[in-house]
Amino acid sequence: MKGKEYSYKKGEDPRLDHDFEQASQYGRIKIGRQAIFWRRGLGWNCVMLTDVKRAFRRIHAVDTKMCCGNVNFDTQKLVLILKEGKELELVLGDGMPKEAELMYGKLKEFAPDLMYGKA
Repeated sequence: MKGKEYSYKKGEDPRLDHDFEQASQYGRIKIGRQAIFWRRGLGWNCVMLTDVKRAFRRIHAVDTKMCCGNVNFDTQKLVLILKEGKELELVLGDGMPKEAELMYGKLKEFAPDLMYGKA
């Protein structure tokens, strides 16, 4: 992976290309057997599962005033704590509680040895 940290470009690593193509997509995040991919702008980023120490979900509630009253938008996020100590917060999307649950289950299936939940 060259360039920006975590950037993924097709053709640089055949193993990652295959994992990307086979990965299950949930909103802006794809869960593969070797890596987690997420959309950033027009491109994709990735982090290898072997670099992740802990994973958990975060729901960010955004209260908004609209003409019909107050509305609450829930943004679903996947938080990864890397072995180096860095925290990555990947946005799945607004709403999507079922997709978030399925994504978290797929991650647990592909990486059962990770620590899950907040410390």
